[in-house]
Amino acid sequence: MRPLRTFACSSFVLLTAIGSVACFGADDSVSRRGQVRIIYQEQDIRPENREAMRTIIESGVFQKMAERLTKAIALPHDLQVIIIDNVPKGIDDPTTEDSGRRILWPASFSRQTRDILAEFLPEIMRADETRDLFSKIREIRGQE
Repeated sequence: MRPLRTFACSSFVLLTAIGSVACFGADDSVSRRGQVRIIYQEQDIRPENREAMRTIIESGVFQKMAERLTKAIALPHDLQVIIIDNVPKGIDDPTTEDSGRRILWPASFSRQTRDILAEFLPEIMRADETRDLFSKIREIRGQE
């Protein structure tokens, strides 16, 4: 179940980030397709984030998503998704640089996302199986 949660969360965030990049810097005259590359800067990942990143690396979810996106989206240039904790001040979630060529992905974001999913997903999964999952999510949001 844990790899599924990691995959679902990572996929959603990566797709959102990649989708936003596809909107920047498009040049119709470009005939080649850019590739999505995942770069782990493991030496710059803080100890408290290493377990979450190890789970993601071992699952291969980012690499699989990068391969699928490279095939599905005609990027005008290569795109690097850099997994690191040493990001500029003020960046605490995946952020696309202005050029659209790099996404800085804080490892701490992955850990925080995993922690949130670990807290709420079991509650949702235990809910009455006849209830609609989206109804349960709306109910939880209404309690905030």
